[in-house]
Amino acid sequence: MKDRRNNIAIIFLFLALQAFIINPVKANLQNKVDRELLQKAESYYYDGDFDNAIKMANKFISQDSLSIEDRKDAYILLVHIFLAKSDATSARKVVEHIFAIDPAYEPTLEEETPKYVTFVGEIKKQYMARQVKTEKQEINWLLWGGAGVGATLLIILLASGNGGGDPTDPLPAPPEFPED
Repeated sequence: MKDRRNNIAIIFLFLALQAFIINPVKANLQNKVDRELLQKAESYYYDGDFDNAIKMANKFISQDSLSIEDRKDAYILLVHIFLAKSDATSARKVVEHIFAIDPAYEPTLEEETPKYVTFVGEIKKQYMARQVKTEKQEINWLLWGGAGVGATLLIILLASGNGGGDPTDPLPAPPEFPED
């Protein structure tokens, strides 16, 4: 019995160490690596090496451990890179990724350039209009689907009637119970 308690205590201690010490250390090391990738991408961007900047930013984004803010920062950098390359189509796609993770995103002139703020503002109008249209389509599908199901049930009920019998016929008498 004492050995079993010792084993349970050792397992509990291991799990506690894993949860409170080892995993946070791993997470901190991972976040540090992630941040370095984004800083490298920014460095390439400021040096005018846009292709390497895009590669580094995409490598940063592809990691699962990113917070929403980190992912958004990388997307913002990618928008700047694509705008610097005069690739508005790619920049538009990246801005839509930003709205997908943060629909309330709205850059200000204090944070960004007027060109960037205007570009994002135009895309936001179009993105929000598409979202409203999509929601209306979903509602229409639900309404028409519900009406179709209701109509089908009504047809089944009307077609089945009362089993073909005369509605004035009484129910048959129940059978007699056997006596013991």
